Amino acid sequence: MNDEIKRLNWAGNYQFQAPNFAEPDTVEELQTLVAVANKVSVLGSTHSFNDIADSPQLLLSLQQIPRTMTLDPAAATVTISSNVRYGELALYLEAQGFALPNLASLPHISVVGACATGTHGSGVGNPCLAAPVTGLTFIAADGELVTWRRGEAANFPGAVVNLGGLGVITEMELAVQPTFAVQQYVYQQLPWQTVWQQLGDIMATA
Repeated sequence: MNDEIKRLNWAGNYQFQAPNFAEPDTVEELQTLVAVANKVSVLGSTHSFNDIADSPQLLLSLQQIPRTMTLDPAAATVTISSNVRYGELALYLEAQGFALPNLASLPHISVVGACATGTHGSGVGNPCLAAPVTGLTFIAADGELVTWRRGEAANFPGAVVNLGGLGVITEMELAVQPTFAVQQYVYQQLPWQTVWQQLGDIMATA
């Protein structure tokens, strides 16, 4: 993939304008880049429709860092590298009898990116995609690796939904549960008045 394509967003309608673009191969190289930069933004799955994910100085892609997914069945958690996407994580967990409580609607979405932006789940009965996060490791502005866990860090929920302001996340731990089947009901040609009157009930079933 050439550099010009890497600088395009998911829809292909925005080209990132950051003057510097880096794609490190290791976490150590990533730490060095973060330590010397003043302004850094990280590309996830580039599912952005404007310049909000752009940077005035350095744009980082983590796609060349080795992907890792490690399941701990006893603790019912999975630890992933920050470049793992929902489609591949779901398949990895399902093969071992586990699942996340909720998924993104699109398989190519970055797990860490969805959690960092507080992306919604489905319906009002399911929490947002960040809810299962139990731990994370990130690179602070000085290049040091920091690990926080739920229950140990006072501001942990804010660290998870950080909108890119915390640092560069390298790993994330999420709670998992036994795999389950999902059943879908599709109601076609519903009158708008019916949908409006029963919107709460409809959303509660998702």
